[in-house]
Amino acid sequence: FTLLVFSRAAIVPSSGKRTLFLSFLSFLPIGIVAFFTQFWFPVATAIDPPFYFLGILFYGATSLGLASLASNVIYGLRKQLNEVEQLGQYKLVQKLGQGGMGIVYRAEHSMLRRPTAIKLLPIEKVGEDSVLRFEEEVQRTSELTHPNTIVIYDYGRSPDGMFYYAMELLDGFDLDVLIRRFGPQPAERVIPMLLQLCGALGEAHRKGLVHRDVKPANVFLSRRGGINDFVKLLDFGLVMEWKEVSEETQDFAGTPAFSSPESIRDPRSVGPSSDVYSLGCVAYYLMTGSLLFDTENAMQMCIAHVEEKPKELSEKCNGTISEELNRLIMSCLEKSIEKRPHSMEKLAESLNALKTKVWSTEESANWWKQNSSKIQTLAEDDESGDQDIPHENQALTVLKTRKA
Repeated sequence: FTLLVFSRAAIVPSSGKRTLFLSFLSFLPIGIVAFFTQFWFPVATAIDPPFYFLGILFYGATSLGLASLASNVIYGLRKQLNEVEQLGQYKLVQKLGQGGMGIVYRAEHSMLRRPTAIKLLPIEKVGEDSVLRFEEEVQRTSELTHPNTIVIYDYGRSPDGMFYYAMELLDGFDLDVLIRRFGPQPAERVIPMLLQLCGALGEAHRKGLVHRDVKPANVFLSRRGGINDFVKLLDFGLVMEWKEVSEETQDFAGTPAFSSPESIRDPRSVGPSSDVYSLGCVAYYLMTGSLLFDTENAMQMCIAHVEEKPKELSEKCNGTISEELNRLIMSCLEKSIEKRPHSMEKLAESLNALKTKVWSTEESANWWKQNSSKIQTLAEDDESGDQDIPHENQALTVLKTRKA
């Protein structure tokens, strides 16, 4: 009985209380038999009846107690291994979320103690070829130094082959959450956000990179260094060299609601103007609270981007924005590449030329202060680890457009 109890504690994952309960049930028949044996067959015991029964109880209680203690320790260690792992110099502290392309953890560097986010990409989910592509993309995007671009600290592989990269940990929430929780935002607040994104995307374009997945869920809103409404562009998982044409770019990749017509018609023609179109979709969403097109599925959304003319921004905003801003945003949403702003620098120049008064530092600080309770609730939801990764909530859709 003792060997059986200890074997179970070592092999079967179980809490100490559960091990104690099940072991007690297993011991109960032995205790009952021992109790009656001391009276019915005293010769067989070869020990004075009271001591025989007490000896059995002692063995049973000792076995139950030690097995429960061992089971509790082993179960606790297994649980900790699932929650806390070590990747090189980084200790995974807490799971922040999980999406289709990987898992994100809050982590700490063993020497620097710097709060860090670690994204794991299991090979069984993305494949060896995809991991190699991600590694190359991380190398390229780590060269981006614009303050509104997510900072990548490090990358590597775990002992079991999982690719991971470490990036700065941000406090705040993405723009998709902003609209869902707080509703459409005034143009006076949106324009500074767009200017920051123009700077981040402009640097990427100058280095020959196109993001291909600019959307609200990939833009993080936070407070950094005392600056409110500080924007960070995230997730360069689909980034590519826009001058480079390959078989890989024959298929559409991105989020349908924020994808340009050319990325759907012919993904090989994707370039900086595609990010201009996507940024126009983001601006439209931020100021109206609704997507550019209202469709039932991704395929209909793709067709709408290629063929349909969207409603005017001013019409969806009930005339609360200037005609100049309306024309500028709608120009970003032109089907023809030639009719859009030619670059992020040109778009930023046009935004700066608008007569629209933007939020002051005091106004943005007041917003964060007035909504501090809601923001705290969002932070607690993130820390629960039960939520999907915000920027993976709208999963990347990959369509074989030629077959479609």
